[in-house]
Amino acid sequence: MHSETRLSQLAQLRGMHPDVIRRMIDNVAFIADHFRAQKKEQKISEEWSYVAMIIDRLLLIIFTIGNLIGTFIIIFSSPVIFDTREPLKIMPPTKPLSGDTFEYGLNSNITSF
Repeated sequence: MHSETRLSQLAQLRGMHPDVIRRMIDNVAFIADHFRAQKKEQKISEEWSYVAMIIDRLLLIIFTIGNLIGTFIIIFSSPVIFDTREPLKIMPPTKPLSGDTFEYGLNSNITSF
């Protein structure tokens, strides 16, 4: 009842009908509720963004560690690293390769002099 009298006094003061003032107050309350809900949703969105960033960093670290371990396993499983034998010596060919008969003949004539 007290709010009705205040609404009537406000309507008389402004020169408006009380129903118009009531609708204006309801609209302002609706807008205020909308902004409160929007702020709450934004806070929830920021929290989920933070969680996503943490999971992203964690997966990046796991991927990097897995990648490095895999690389070291592949490199250290290579037989070349632990092979202590002397490498094969590269010797010049004794016969010409296919298509190299002309060059082979020139090289053998030059070295025979």
